[in-house]
Amino acid sequence: MYYRSDHFTFATQGVPAFHAEGATDYLGKPTRCGRQMRDEYAANDYHQPQDQIKPGWNLSGGVQDLQLRLTAGYRAAGAETYPAWRAGNEFKAVRDQQLGRTQSGAAAHPGRVTAVVGTTAVCLPSRDDETSPVRGMSR
Repeated sequence: MYYRSDHFTFATQGVPAFHAEGATDYLGKPTRCGRQMRDEYAANDYHQPQDQIKPGWNLSGGVQDLQLRLTAGYRAAGAETYPAWRAGNEFKAVRDQQLGRTQSGAAAHPGRVTAVVGTTAVCLPSRDDETSPVRGMSR
């Protein structure tokens, strides 16, 4: 999926890009419930005139996804170092050449988690971090 994404062109030029895919698991629901809903949507509504948000949809997971993406982007924009490709990644050499040095990964920040997302590493703050854009948001 990453190779078909809109930001793949950035990767070919060595620019790390955040790539997250949706999940189909719902807490408190049967294992295949989300996959079945997704498959029904794809078969009956996707790119059709009736392709619109339905009143019964639970979008709370999407809100959590957006909070994660906002936090990752906010953290990357304000970091002292650039996001870095993991060692051995096919796009790492291009980025290292652009920067004129070798990067071994994202810098560690005390009190924060270094999340490896797709092919990049991003330092994420905790909800208690003063600099977090999602500080104090409910889970």
